[in-house]
Amino acid sequence: MSAATSVAAFAYLHPWKSASSVEKYQLGFLLSALGFNLSNLLVFTPMTIEVILLDPLLVFVSKLLIVNQNMWILVAKGCVNWV
Repeated sequence: MSAATSVAAFAYLHPWKSASSVEKYQLGFLLSALGFNLSNLLVFTPMTIEVILLDPLLVFVSKLLIVNQNMWILVAKGCVNWV
Protein backbone atom coordinates (compact mmCIF):
# COMPACT_ATOMS: atom_id res chain seq x y z
CA MET A 1 0.00 0.00 0.00
CA SER A 2 2.84 2.40 0.75
CA ALA A 3 4.39 1.82 -2.67
CA ALA A 4 1.15 2.78 -4.39
CA THR A 5 0.82 5.84 -2.16
CA SER A 6 4.33 7.04 -2.92
CA VAL A 7 3.89 6.58 -6.67
CA ALA A 8 0.56 8.40 -6.60
CA ALA A 9 1.98 11.27 -4.53
CA PHE A 10 4.99 11.60 -6.83
CA ALA A 11 2.82 11.57 -9.95
CA TYR A 12 0.35 14.09 -8.57
CA LEU A 13 2.67 16.56 -6.87
CA HIS A 14 5.53 16.67 -9.37
CA PRO A 15 5.57 19.64 -11.81
CA TRP A 16 5.54 17.68 -15.08
CA LYS A 17 5.60 20.67 -17.44
CA SER A 18 9.01 21.78 -16.23
CA ALA A 19 10.36 18.26 -15.61
CA SER A 20 13.31 16.86 -17.50
CA SER A 21 13.17 13.56 -19.32
CA VAL A 22 15.15 11.89 -16.51
CA GLU A 23 12.45 12.87 -14.02
CA LYS A 24 9.79 11.52 -16.36
CA TYR A 25 11.66 8.23 -16.60
CA GLN A 26 11.71 8.12 -12.82
CA LEU A 27 7.93 7.81 -12.75
CA GLY A 28 8.18 4.91 -15.19
CA PHE A 29 10.65 3.13 -12.95
CA LEU A 30 8.44 3.76 -9.92
CA LEU A 31 5.45 2.34 -11.76
CA SER A 32 7.40 -0.73 -12.83
CA ALA A 33 8.58 -1.27 -9.24
CA LEU A 34 4.97 -1.02 -8.09
CA GLY A 35 3.99 -3.58 -10.73
CA PHE A 36 6.70 -5.98 -9.58
CA ASN A 37 5.59 -5.55 -5.96
CA LEU A 38 1.99 -6.31 -6.84
CA SER A 39 2.94 -9.33 -8.95
CA ASN A 40 5.06 -10.63 -6.09
CA LEU A 41 2.14 -10.20 -3.72
CA LEU A 42 -0.44 -11.77 -6.02
CA VAL A 43 1.67 -14.60 -7.47
CA PHE A 44 4.27 -15.76 -5.00
CA THR A 45 2.41 -15.30 -1.71
CA PRO A 46 -0.33 -17.83 -2.57
CA MET A 47 2.34 -20.25 -3.80
CA THR A 48 4.23 -19.91 -0.52
CA ILE A 49 1.07 -20.47 1.52
CA GLU A 50 0.28 -23.55 -0.59
CA VAL A 51 3.72 -25.03 0.07
CA ILE A 52 3.40 -24.34 3.79
CA LEU A 53 0.03 -26.04 3.94
CA LEU A 54 1.13 -29.03 1.88
CA ASP A 55 4.44 -29.80 3.51
CA PRO A 56 5.16 -28.38 6.98
CA LEU A 57 8.28 -30.57 7.24
CA LEU A 58 9.79 -28.78 4.23
CA VAL A 59 9.23 -25.42 5.92
CA PHE A 60 10.78 -26.69 9.17
CA VAL A 61 13.88 -27.97 7.37
CA SER A 62 14.25 -24.76 5.36
CA LYS A 63 14.08 -22.69 8.56
CA LEU A 64 16.80 -24.87 10.08
CA LEU A 65 18.97 -24.37 7.01
CA ILE A 66 18.47 -20.60 7.10
CA VAL A 67 19.34 -20.44 10.81
CA ASN A 68 22.45 -22.57 10.27
CA GLN A 69 23.54 -20.47 7.29
CA ASN A 70 23.10 -17.25 9.26
CA MET A 71 25.09 -18.72 12.15
CA TRP A 72 27.96 -19.60 9.82
CA ILE A 73 27.90 -16.08 8.38
CA LEU A 74 28.10 -14.60 11.89
CA VAL A 75 30.96 -16.95 12.80
CA ALA A 76 32.84 -16.05 9.62
CA LYS A 77 32.44 -12.32 10.37
CA GLY A 78 33.69 -12.86 13.93
CA CYS A 79 30.41 -11.73 15.50
CA VAL A 80 29.92 -15.01 17.38
CA ASN A 81 32.55 -16.97 19.25
CA TRP A 82 32.17 -20.60 18.22
CA VAL A 83 32.88 -22.90 21.16
